[in-house]
Amino acid sequence: MKFLTPSAAALTMVGTMQPADAASFSIALNYVGTYTESQKGEFNDAAAFWESVIGGYAVDTFVSGFAGSELTGVTIDVGNTTSDGQGGVLASAGPTRIALRGPPDNRHWYTTEGVMNFDVADLGPREAQGTLDDIAMHEMAHILGFGTLWTNNDLYTNGTGRYAGAYALAQYQSEHDPTATFVPVDITSGEGTRDAHWAETWTGAARSFALLTGFLNVPSANANLDECSYTLDPCVSATTIAAFKDLGYALTPEAQARLSGGAAVVPTPAAGGLLVAALGLLGLLRRRRAA
Repeated sequence: MKFLTPSAAALTMVGTMQPADAASFSIALNYVGTYTESQKGEFNDAAAFWESVIGGYAVDTFVSGFAGSELTGVTIDVGNTTSDGQGGVLASAGPTRIALRGPPDNRHWYTTEGVMNFDVADLGPREAQGTLDDIAMHEMAHILGFGTLWTNNDLYTNGTGRYAGAYALAQYQSEHDPTATFVPVDITSGEGTRDAHWAETWTGAARSFALLTGFLNVPSANANLDECSYTLDPCVSATTIAAFKDLGYALTPEAQARLSGGAAVVPTPAAGGLLVAALGLLGLLRRRRAA
């Protein structure tokens, strides 16, 4: 498995403060690879999905000594790669630049720039299968911080398999296990997959159709999709949506309404450490055939 390492976040000295803007968020795609217009359309649809979920930022005040500009969204370079032919690793992605925002008791690391690369051998087959947009949605989630900024935001400790973000945990308890004390994370797969995805068996079933596990499982027509209360084929679960609240994003009213209890009152956990390691953890999405 190829382990890609994008550049670390650039942290420049800025000492001013700005008010939060929690009502705007956009994803700009910069195509640096070769794609057909229909494939670009799939990626644009994936970006539109996340824009329909994320409405802005819970905190957007500058932190003295760290990179500063008003947060309005993410810019993503969309590139090509040649990895292992059809199947296997389909794509990889991650942040390349991040920014720290918020007061001392409620700080979050946010992505401002990222990159995602798609295996050229899988583009045509996945587009024909109807899952190219799902793969793009998966990779964009990693760029936005799912699995890649968990440790920076004190939501997860690598190697434990125990995601502890308050919003996602509350949703997981509502959807799957009221006694749960954590959301299960994959710690058995290879580098680039473990510690960055929900565990394949996170719902208690042998495998999951949820899009943010490390494997793309395409459901059959009669599959039970109760776990996926947000979208289908494959699906982004409500627990995954809640995890973006843990990362410090403000959800759109539509996305918030999909969570159990609507505007659930769960305290946002304070993000800690001010040091960021090189952003080498990328979410590698693999193809697994559905039985």
